Amino acid sequence: MIEVWHAVPRTPGDEVRSMLFTITVTRARAIARGDDPEFMYQCVAKVETTDHDKAYELTNTIYRPWWQNPEVYTKAGQPGYPKGYRSTSVGDMFVSAAGATRGQRYVVMDVGFEPVNVW
Repeated sequence: MIEVWHAVPRTPGDEVRSMLFTITVTRARAIARGDDPEFMYQCVAKVETTDHDKAYELTNTIYRPWWQNPEVYTKAGQPGYPKGYRSTSVGDMFVSAAGATRGQRYVVMDVGFEPVNVW
């Protein structure tokens, strides 16, 4: 299982800026610690896979809204939550939720995924 965390702006309504911002591993570490003044991470889903490429595919809207994929668990559309979320992008983070790598964080890069040690 992989948790999917999106980088979101701390200022509500500033969503477009987060879409245009490329987050480095160093910045991802600061955001995960809560030390970044502009961005924070928000858990948007859990995906039934241990493969990062598959988690990335399943949390991008391709054939249908990604939150409708049967392998994805999210609160999108439930009372008190948004109708949906944007697709996973550069700067977002995957957190291993089970197995030997439980708790390990990986930031989505332009190509592939980089491990992030928060402390």
